[in-house]
Amino acid sequence: MVVDPLRRAILRATLSDAERARLARAPLPAGGGETLPAAVSALAAPELSDPALTAVDASTGLPYAWHLAAVQAPAALALQPSGVKVAIVDTGADLAHPDLRDAAAATVDLLGTGSVADLDGHGTFIAGLIAARAGNGLGSAGVAGKTPLVIVRASTGARFRQSAIADGILAAVRRGARIINLSVEAPTIGYVFAAALARAVELDTLVVAAAGNSGDVGNAPQQPAALLGGYRGSVGSGLSVAATLPDGRAASFSTRNTSVSVAAPGAMADCRRGVFSTLPLASDISFDDDSRGRCLPLVFAPGRFASGRYAYGQGTSFAAPIVAGVAALVWAAQPRLHSDQVARILMRTARQRDGSHRWTPATGYGVVNAVAAVQLARRFDVTPPPARARLRALGRGVWTVRVLASSDPRRRGQLSEGGVRYALVLERSGVRRLLAGPSRRPPKRRVSLPAGTRRARLYVVACDRVLNCAHKTFALRR
Repeated sequence: MVVDPLRRAILRATLSDAERARLARAPLPAGGGETLPAAVSALAAPELSDPALTAVDASTGLPYAWHLAAVQAPAALALQPSGVKVAIVDTGADLAHPDLRDAAAATVDLLGTGSVADLDGHGTFIAGLIAARAGNGLGSAGVAGKTPLVIVRASTGARFRQSAIADGILAAVRRGARIINLSVEAPTIGYVFAAALARAVELDTLVVAAAGNSGDVGNAPQQPAALLGGYRGSVGSGLSVAATLPDGRAASFSTRNTSVSVAAPGAMADCRRGVFSTLPLASDISFDDDSRGRCLPLVFAPGRFASGRYAYGQGTSFAAPIVAGVAALVWAAQPRLHSDQVARILMRTARQRDGSHRWTPATGYGVVNAVAAVQLARRFDVTPPPARARLRALGRGVWTVRVLASSDPRRRGQLSEGGVRYALVLERSGVRRLLAGPSRRPPKRRVSLPAGTRRARLYVVACDRVLNCAHKTFALRR
């Protein structure tokens, strides 16, 4: 995976639409023989409750869906309804739930049964947090309103094979998902999983992962979140999401490390409540305390309200989809954004509980703010600088290329940080490599084709500081 965001933007800019489509369908390259861990554990599953559909839960003094106001989702949704596809690679979803009917744009069952029925509850809970239907008189609403979901069932329970998650990522990309939610964790990551993540990132998909629930057992890096989040708040390959309490403090279980990007609601002070969402109509899953204060599954007689079924749940599993939903609102506000820019907007507009914008290992840059993120997206600079160059043939298979300096245009009211970076990329036999840059100074370079190479492409790329890139292509023939 190309980790540096600028280098990634440069290489991504040279892909044509046809190449993107072929890459989405292509199999992963062969691995190096790494041994895959046997399973990936899903994060904490939801605790059942049978709440009355009143505005406030008397036991907490807070609205049942307090997490929506905590990230300003209702106001943002009024500003910008979302139509961006969000994929959930998990245990499936109960699409017969009245709050999730018509929510799925596509479904994929990797277990070969032809059904994405959720026998666990984890995936349905996540689906409701993102896209439960608002305004239908039922008890839940999604952060991103009626955004279309791609439901990928990779397991029927709390354990996932990494190969299944990798297949789920590729399936989501092939079905046009712009955002992928991964509420799974593993202490290590195998080649196939890492290669699938790299493919998604290369194709401009934003991957949002739960940071992990190891806050009370050493805070070891959890994958894939640790692979996605940038170091100490820098832009990485995706987002690693921590869980917070209603007052903005990090939940005690939420993993703290150098790769946490942002945070979202994911817990209350006790183990019996958290964020509020949908559960499968027929599941019998509950969570309760043990002596250490951790939530464990127990069989429970399910509670219902009318034709729907809802629950409180806690865990970074349920903070991640809130961020994924906000990301969908941001992308809908400005469809020309790239995934790195969406991540940057979410980090830039997040805030700590004291209102400051600073990074910490517990909550990253703080709790995401949907209104601020949508507003910033609308005025974000999405205009790349022009890429200009002169090519001169010196002989058979030899050229000099001189990149010309360009300015960074922006429209009135747009946010831009200025400055242009230049690079040269050579493509031979379908393989691209960076010849020069990225650099502030326009490069001048001699380019030659080795014996036996008849054709190649030379890309001159110019990018601004917020990763808008344009390119000019030269066809080289010996």
